[in-house]
This record gives sequence, structure tokens and C-alpha cells, in this order.
Amino acid sequence: MKRFNTVFDTIISVAPLLGLLGTILGLINSFAALRIGELENTQAQTVTAGISEALISTASGLVVAILTLLFANTFRGLYQRQLALIQEYGGQLELLHRRRHDYRGKPYAPPH
Repeated sequence: MKRFNTVFDTIISVAPLLGLLGTILGLINSFAALRIGELENTQAQTVTAGISEALISTASGLVVAILTLLFANTFRGLYQRQLALIQEYGGQLELLHRRRHDYRGKPYAPPH
């Protein structure tokens, strides 16, 4: 049940970083299109497209990280509940075994 924890943790850590990388690349494209002193219509469209790209990549990275975090926490909660049930049933089984047999392997006879 724990085999996917590493995958979840990796996705949760990497997704926002990829979003930030997209933001940086989008802003680089935006600033590369800017030429100081020249504000033509086509350059303004290039700048806004780069900023839009930056914001979309940031939002996408955060959405992936948030959804994965929610799924991972749900999965971890289910794992912990299953572990608690296994421990409870194991304890009950041990008590039943001890009631049935004493420590020397003889059947247990309750006192009269």
C-alpha cells in the first residue's frame, strides 16, 4: 500500500516547479519581444501571449500538485485505517489464542 508514496511525493514536488519554469520561460519570451521605445501592435500581442503562457503554466502546475496532494492524502488516510484494523484484528486474534492455550501449549481451562 505504500508503494505509490514516492510517486505522489515526486509529482507534488515537481508540478509547481514545472509551473514556475513555464512562468520563467513565458516571461523571457515576453521581455524578448519588448523593444524599448517601440510599441507596435504585433509586439504588444507577443508580450501578452508570453504573459498568458506564463500564467497558464503556473496555474497548470499548481492544479496538478493540488489534485495529487488531495489524492495522496486520501490514499494515506485509507492506508492508515487499514493498518489500524489489521493491528486491532491481530490483537484480538492473539487474545483468542492466549485464552485457548496457556504459555506451555496446554489448553486453557477457566477457573471454576
